Parts: sequence; structure tokens; C-alpha cells
Amino acid sequence: MPLPMHADAHKWNELPAKFTLHDAPAELRLQCFLLIRDEHDRVALAKLQDTEGWAFPAETMRFNESPDEAVARVARSWFEVPPSEVWLERVLSFPATGPEDSRWYVLFVYGAKAPGDLKPTPDTEKLSFFAMDKPPERLAFSHVDVWRALQE
Repeated sequence: MPLPMHADAHKWNELPAKFTLHDAPAELRLQCFLLIRDEHDRVALAKLQDTEGWAFPAETMRFNESPDEAVARVARSWFEVPPSEVWLERVLSFPATGPEDSRWYVLFVYGAKAPGDLKPTPDTEKLSFFAMDKPPERLAFSHVDVWRALQE
């Protein structure tokens, strides 16, 4: 059975949205994460300017944006030189545990191998790789929930 993201786009554009718009608060949050792994299977996290903690490259999906389109946008917006090949690894679904507890997350998690010339955008203070069993001291946003969900 084909997924909606592979169907004719014009058919889906006629349907009313039942999920969050890009920056609007809502109960259901659709997001796309890009896990870039190095040769030691560590994942890339970014330390962004004016943000406390480390973050996965990720974005909230936009209205009528497919997961494949969203991961391409994540790669372009987080990296000047992004990975050239990505693949859908898994879909995660879980409730938020922070102050925004009214949210339920559905995440499309894509994987990629880190290219030798991986280069973040200028708003990134630092890009580092972390083993999944050794998270950084502080994760930004609600990415601690994502880190936990990736352990399961």
C-alpha cells in the first residue's frame, strides 16, 4: 500500500490540515529529524547560537510537506554541505514530558552517513558527534525526549 507522501500531491492539497502548521501551537507535532552518523556510529548534534544545549538537526513539518521534502529542507537549513544520501530509518511517536505536555510528537527519523566535508551553517557554534549511550550534558528544546525514544 503506497503511503500518502507518494500519492498525487494535488489530491492531498484539497484535504484540510489535521495537524500543526509550521509555527502554530497544536496538540500533534509532526517533525522530521536527520541522524547523521560518523564512522563510529556516533550521531551529529549542533550547538546553535543563542540556544542552550545540543540539538539534533530537525524541523517541524510544514503544511502539506511530505517527510521526504522535510528532510531535504532540514539538510539545506542546517548544513552548507549536507549529506548527499538519506534514508527513512523509523517513525517515532510519544508524548512530550516538558512544560509543553499538551503535545504529542510524531517524528520521521532519517539516517545519513557523515560526509567528510559536512559543514554546518554559520548559526551553528559547534557540531560534534556523540555516542548514543553517552548523551551530552544538556539537550536543547525537547530533544531529551527524542534521545530517550531513540534508545527504545
